[in-house]
This record gives sequence, C-alpha cells and structure tokens, in this order.
Amino acid sequence: SHTMNAMLSEYHYPRLADRSDPRSWSDAGGEDIRVKARAIVRETLANHRPDYLGSAADRAIRGRFNILLDRPV
Repeated sequence: SHTMNAMLSEYHYPRLADRSDPRSWSDAGGEDIRVKARAIVRETLANHRPDYLGSAADRAIRGRFNILLDRPV
C-alpha cells in the first residue's frame, strides 16, 4: 500500500505518453503522440490568455504602437 500511495502521489504521469498496453492503445484509436501534441498545442493557442500587463500599461503600449491583436478579455 505504501508503494501504491507513493506512485499515485509522487510519480509524474506525462500528458502525452500513453502508458497502456499496445492492444488497449490500438483499441482506443491508437492516437499517435504527434496527434496528441498538436491537439494540446491548438487548445493552448486557442484558450491560453495570460495577463502579464495591467490595463493601463496595455493602453499605453497600444497607444504608441500599431498592435494588431485584440486586447485580452
């Protein structure tokens, strides 16, 4: 039980790697790691909107430069 608890809390399970056996992987669609990586990249680019600047700094930069991207919501 100690080993199982340590594995569940201390072991890193990668997002991309599929740890299933080959038959289970194939039965589940056999998704290639590159396909998974592209899906994660697309999802990240579509939805990740970090807020590094405050709105005053954003306005100042946009007032000085021709920024083509919309303001983050």
